[in-house]
Amino acid sequence: MATIYVSTTGSDSNSGASGSPVKTISKASQLAKAGDTVLVGAGTYKGLVTISSSGSASAPITYKPVDGAKVIIDGAGTPTNSSLVTISGNYVVFQGFEVQNAQRTGISLWESHDVKVLNNKVHDSVRAGIFSGASSVGTSYNNVIEGNEVWNNVKENTSKNSSSGWAQAIGAYASDNLTIRNNKSYDNWGEGIGVQSSMNAKILNNTTHDNFSVNIYLDNAQAAVVQGNTVYTTNDTTYYRNGKAAWGIRIANEHVDRPLPSKDIVITNNVLAGSGEIGYGAYEANTGLINPKIENNTFYSSYTQIPNLENGGTPAPTPTPTPTPLPPIDNPVTAADDFYSATEDTVLTVAASKGVLANDTAADGGKAAVAGTFATAKGGSVKLNADGSFSYTPKADFFGSDSFTYTVKDADGDTDIGTVTFSVADVAETPSTPLPPTAPTTPSTPTPTPTPVKTINGTSRSNSLNGTSGNDKIDGKGGNDKINGKGGNDILIGGSGKDTFTFDTKLGSTNVDVIVDFKSGQDIIDLNDSVFTKLKVGKLSASAFVVGEKALDASDRIIYNNKTGDLYYDADGSGSGEAVKFATIENKVKLSAYDFYVI
Repeated sequence: MATIYVSTTGSDSNSGASGSPVKTISKASQLAKAGDTVLVGAGTYKGLVTISSSGSASAPITYKPVDGAKVIIDGAGTPTNSSLVTISGNYVVFQGFEVQNAQRTGISLWESHDVKVLNNKVHDSVRAGIFSGASSVGTSYNNVIEGNEVWNNVKENTSKNSSSGWAQAIGAYASDNLTIRNNKSYDNWGEGIGVQSSMNAKILNNTTHDNFSVNIYLDNAQAAVVQGNTVYTTNDTTYYRNGKAAWGIRIANEHVDRPLPSKDIVITNNVLAGSGEIGYGAYEANTGLINPKIENNTFYSSYTQIPNLENGGTPAPTPTPTPTPLPPIDNPVTAADDFYSATEDTVLTVAASKGVLANDTAADGGKAAVAGTFATAKGGSVKLNADGSFSYTPKADFFGSDSFTYTVKDADGDTDIGTVTFSVADVAETPSTPLPPTAPTTPSTPTPTPTPVKTINGTSRSNSLNGTSGNDKIDGKGGNDKINGKGGNDILIGGSGKDTFTFDTKLGSTNVDVIVDFKSGQDIIDLNDSVFTKLKVGKLSASAFVVGEKALDASDRIIYNNKTGDLYYDADGSGSGEAVKFATIENKVKLSAYDFYVI
């Protein structure tokens, strides 16, 4: 499972690694494989986006902004009648973006399945804001549109001169088992939410208001469930149709392409205020409502306050005094990442109350971990129990950062994947024959490295070695050493073994250390959060690390110039503040965020 990076300053000829970002989300999609995450840096991305790569049920591909970044996808200037973001891949999560100025649809899920569109802002599209559909039944299913805010779409109808044919702000056609939940749809020039020729749609807990056409529209939507929605008007006449606010919830059969198109529709526990009715229109012969349930809805100042039937539709049967039980809502399960502290060569045992499930959420109940024994990233092992308790056994003599992933599931069988990270502390061993420090030396030939005034040597065993406030040369020799130069411009040599280089002293030009032999993937650089104040304790976030000469966006904090080997800390990323050099990697080895840990 890899992370692919996108930046406005990247290049599509790059690899997509943290120090080599691509420029477009489309290129990142070409590189992405099941389980990968695409992190998009802050800024505005112009042009069409195509997401064609597919994940899997257990390993979706996720596209999202880096932590805290505002990412805008802008369709201004793109070809007429072209959708701005098209998702044709399956098992994809697309979340947290602002999508604007689409020349057709903002986000189009076209002939795809098991796609989640979450927490986006979509506005100023010519047609639909978000659309899930296909040219025929059977290729679009199990999609989720949740937590989005959608406004000022369907701009093709701003003149209000069309008699029909406009799009929906959130819409679907031939998209079965679709969930539309917890969205806000308002100030649009078509339907607020519309589902056509689709089976088993769930329209749950949305808020719609001030849309030109019907707020929630079911056209040939067999077995649809409309539950817990809030529909109202603010009396903004801009969006009035025929001199009044739009209908509230409407069922229709504008064209019939499936048997029994309006059978088994459930409309319950919705609130309608100031808007129109719950109504039915039979546009085609031999249609009608069959076995509907329209119960427990609340009307407030609506201009028609009971279900209304037009054009000869078959009326709904009178509800029984005891309401029919509501169909279950399938809520997602969410795995939150976890961090634990451990000690070298010591088994860590964590009870269920503080285990991996403690901060996970499962609204449908039945929260459980998929139990088993798993290998960690650094060769340790974890025995995980269904209640979230576990034991972690680090590999012999290992210390530094380690991790593993786990799966949480709920009573409905929904799953999510979380990451557990360990900070394994070094247990320094007392050298059997410690060597006294030698007299101060001065190199006979000047070099770019600092001139030491004191040499501190380790042994073949693991050592904990601290420098002075002056310029030191610290050589760990063998073993897994923990080396801290403290003050001064120091020369740090790890030698063989897995070594940790710690930086916990105030930064400045008189405190820049040279690490002579850093081994990426084996050695670790520890950064103390009392000095590196803008970093979060734990493994360094990939979004906070960049390879190059300067920060590329506001989240970049650790900058590695791989040409010179210099390491910098930038407290405000791409802001006006100056980056501070704190170390040089003399062997100019390739680094990644995994080589750093914040303590």
